[in-house]
Amino acid sequence: MSPTDYKIEKLRCPVMLEMSDGEQLRGDIFLRPVSRFRPEPQTPVEFLNEPDAYFALVSPNGVGLMISKENVLRVETDLPAEDDSVDVPRLGLEIEITLNGGAICHGTIFLDTPAERGRLIDFMNGYQGRFLVVYDTTKVTLLNRRAVAHVRERR
Repeated sequence: MSPTDYKIEKLRCPVMLEMSDGEQLRGDIFLRPVSRFRPEPQTPVEFLNEPDAYFALVSPNGVGLMISKENVLRVETDLPAEDDSVDVPRLGLEIEITLNGGAICHGTIFLDTPAERGRLIDFMNGYQGRFLVVYDTTKVTLLNRRAVAHVRERR
């Protein structure tokens, strides 16, 4: 058996990456068919918040790149087709995030915090993932926490 014969089943997920130097890359990342946390496919959020420093991106023309997560400023991907988490009551908060360099992202974050700690500052200080997850009506945006200059609630 050669190394090229060994394959692990993965699901392709189209993304747009904005790198820290402003370059935009489009292509597919590869997700597990079953998440480590639930009996459904892995999400881009789970994938990008794993501790691995690099991940593979395959461009539309088939060229593969190894991408450093540290240098990814923003990731955009489609909203999930089905989301059973709507059955779980969570507090959505409309926010505006300004990134280093001045780019602004608007959307909703969902505070996975106890009700008594449901403030934006509690969420931001307690969030452990590398990428913050912001939802809007058309896409999911993941923002590298190291690139966040400031965050405010939108009213």
